[in-house]
Amino acid sequence: MRDDILIRLSGLTALVGGLLRVASASTIGMFDEHVLALSYFATDLMLVFGLTGIYLNHRSMVGFSGLVGLATAISGLLMVRNAELFGGYQTSAAVALLGTSILAIMLLLRTAMRFAPLIWLAAFALGLAATTVPLAGVAAGVAFGLGFAVAGGGQMLKPGHSPHK
Repeated sequence: MRDDILIRLSGLTALVGGLLRVASASTIGMFDEHVLALSYFATDLMLVFGLTGIYLNHRSMVGFSGLVGLATAISGLLMVRNAELFGGYQTSAAVALLGTSILAIMLLLRTAMRFAPLIWLAAFALGLAATTVPLAGVAAGVAFGLGFAVAGGGQMLKPGHSPHK
């Protein structure tokens, strides 16, 4: 399979995962636990595939720091679904946001991507604010998802940014 097709597919997974994450902010209590668990699994799977594709598309530019961000973000996403093992949801979500923010900083510094990295950094700031303003946690989740949707949409439209064709 050609790289441009893989980049577009990973963009689609980031877009879908991001939109699912945004939607999940309003689904708490609307569905039974089993449906929510399946939805969260699908969301996280899309986010992992999407973020991996975003990293791979820009890997030569974001370097080792970008890889550390990717690995940290994926670790955090996996921790969220097993939060009781890691000190709770807030700790796990903070790890995911930290990793995404590391990658976002590298994308800002070394690529033409602007909107998605800035949205991810806003999500990180909102996550920090959530320690004192609980509603900021919901806003952080929405911003986190929105960053994925924006990055994924951009990657679907312009897969040619990769020097790895």
